[in-house]
Amino acid sequence: MNEEWLSITINQMTVFAAVVEQGGFLAASMCLHMTQSAVSKSIARLEKQLETPLFRRTTRSLEMTEEGELIYGQWKQVLLQMEQAYALLKRKKSALKIGLTSTTRPERYFEEIRRKCRECMPDLTLDVESEYMTELEKKLLHGEYDLVFLPDFERYFIEEHQMQWKWAARSNAYVLMPSFHPLAGRSSVCMEELLGEEFAILRHTMTPGYERDLRERFEKYQATPKCTNIYHNANTLRHFFVPEKEVLLVDAFYDYIEHPQVVCVKVEDAYNGIICAWDPKRRREAVAHMLAAFS
Repeated sequence: MNEEWLSITINQMTVFAAVVEQGGFLAASMCLHMTQSAVSKSIARLEKQLETPLFRRTTRSLEMTEEGELIYGQWKQVLLQMEQAYALLKRKKSALKIGLTSTTRPERYFEEIRRKCRECMPDLTLDVESEYMTELEKKLLHGEYDLVFLPDFERYFIEEHQMQWKWAARSNAYVLMPSFHPLAGRSSVCMEELLGEEFAILRHTMTPGYERDLRERFEKYQATPKCTNIYHNANTLRHFFVPEKEVLLVDAFYDYIEHPQVVCVKVEDAYNGIICAWDPKRRREAVAHMLAAFS
């Protein structure tokens, strides 16, 4: 059994298809940026390996033989499948895996970033998922996400693990308080007016950054915040925070459950928001392009 066909290359298949589709050796050579001699030699070697002529040659025309038509019909499908597979792989490589926290409202901070990315990089695919903060951080560390968007108090975790971050969205902070609170009727308050309040916080072992951030905000007043009601995670806090006396400091992008007993008041001299974090050891070119889109 002649096994010469086993050494047929993709390049030979491509040259053969080009000769068929361009209608001749010269046109194929121009299309492939090859010399006409190189095209002719490729076809001659292919015919030798297959032990059959693929073309009927005359001084005026070039026609496929019956065998040539059979081979072209089969190989064209293979070449198309390879081209599609390459395009799919290229799209996958150009996709950015992005994680958003499940307790934020992406339309308030992410949609504008997405729009800018589409304008600057129309071929870039954004693969977006939503998860708990702790899951996002764990998967970022393991390389399962290219970028994650987190509340800014998670910057301590990001820095501790030698990752990098930048602001994605920033605005005034807000405070959630009982509707009967003396400050509930105000359009805004300042941090100094909150010094005597009792704050609800996230459990220290889960997200220690929340309490640390709160404490740093009180340092300039030489005060320590009173932290009373402690919630297991941000999702529990989102669903079940209905204050009896404590208040909760949040950002403008927090997706809290509206309740008639809860009022949201702007803090005019405090700012927070959403950060975007990435692992510099795994930073791809597409990450740099996206970061530039919202700088």
